Amino acid sequence: MSVNPAGGPLRGITIVDLSMWWAGPLATQLFALMGATVIKVESIQRVDGWRLAGRSNPNWGAEGAQTFNGVNLNKLGITLDLREVRGKEILRDLVGKADALVENYSPRVMTNLGLTDPVLFDWKKDLVVLSMPAFGLEGPWRDFVGFAPTIEQVSGLPELVGYVDGPPSLGGNSIADPVGGFTGCMALLAALHERRRTGAGQHIDLSQLESLTALLGHALIGAQFEGHSPPRSGNAGIHSSPRGTYPCAGDDQWVVVSVHSDEEFVRLCEVLGRPDLAEDARFSTEHRRVEQRRALDALVSEWTRQHEPLQAATLLQAAGVHAGSVMGPAALLADPHLRERGYWAELDRPVVGRHPHPGLPFRFSASPGAVIRAAPTLGQDNHAVLVDLLGISEDDFKALEEQMIIGTRPIE
Repeated sequence: MSVNPAGGPLRGITIVDLSMWWAGPLATQLFALMGATVIKVESIQRVDGWRLAGRSNPNWGAEGAQTFNGVNLNKLGITLDLREVRGKEILRDLVGKADALVENYSPRVMTNLGLTDPVLFDWKKDLVVLSMPAFGLEGPWRDFVGFAPTIEQVSGLPELVGYVDGPPSLGGNSIADPVGGFTGCMALLAALHERRRTGAGQHIDLSQLESLTALLGHALIGAQFEGHSPPRSGNAGIHSSPRGTYPCAGDDQWVVVSVHSDEEFVRLCEVLGRPDLAEDARFSTEHRRVEQRRALDALVSEWTRQHEPLQAATLLQAAGVHAGSVMGPAALLADPHLRERGYWAELDRPVVGRHPHPGLPFRFSASPGAVIRAAPTLGQDNHAVLVDLLGISEDDFKALEEQMIIGTRPIE
């Protein structure tokens, strides 16, 4: 069953997507952007939580949340009450035509719904199931409910983030979710590849906690060797200088500069118009530059304050110095580099109108995917999936609506 016209290397793959919020929907969105048919399943009794979170206009109901609209591109959207027998029967028919099922509930939910492994694999022997609970399907924390900030805290990452002598800090963008999403996409790709090789399905137990902790290899090894975690250093580098975020012309405008060698420091001094600094004994070695960090930061800031962020970064990059302007969302939307690469896709969506959406972060020369469809409104594709794809009669479809097994408006 393939109805995604986006093309791409995963065309012909069908995913039943029971996931909600960010991590699971991001994993399946990546599949959808690469051409897979992804059918997102909600219920009018329990919509995806991100439909109702962060709504910029409460009058938009379940359709105005930027969060939901940002991670459900290219998907079909249906509603099914999976607590009802008929809802499960329709899900069974969907799973029978699918390659994989993805969910990111806490472990007890699938059991409470009666969607256990014996049931799912009876429906389709070679099904791949991806479960993405916060802490995994096994272990003493298995039933703990976790969202990105709590997962991030226990991952070990916040202890490394923050200013010198300050408390541990969150990353600022719920990093556990996107890390879990990309990890889930990779795991699902691997399992589908294995199925092609062996013909067998399997159940993937993905812990979002372990996905994030896996990125801390250097700190974990350092703690073993040194007996303690690396110290927090704010925006500054521990082993190099200058390295940090420097103020630019304008209000709250910044550029990042990071010097990694004596040669690069000489080039930086040329750009600053202070070649004499390269001969200054205080800054003659990397170790001395770290010791004189405050003095160097003041000198770099004196120059950066005279330039706009992109101008400063461009001048430094042209000289071979690592630098980048600090870009907020508004600046990214106007960024000429991303515009020229065609990264943004302009999409129309009911209720919220026309807006640019982010595209794929990678390009395939032979089988490019595409962003072709905005996130589905609630139950938008009920008829297309249930009647056109599964063959349910019009009378049965109307009965499902009357019994509120399907619908297009949430019961709040």
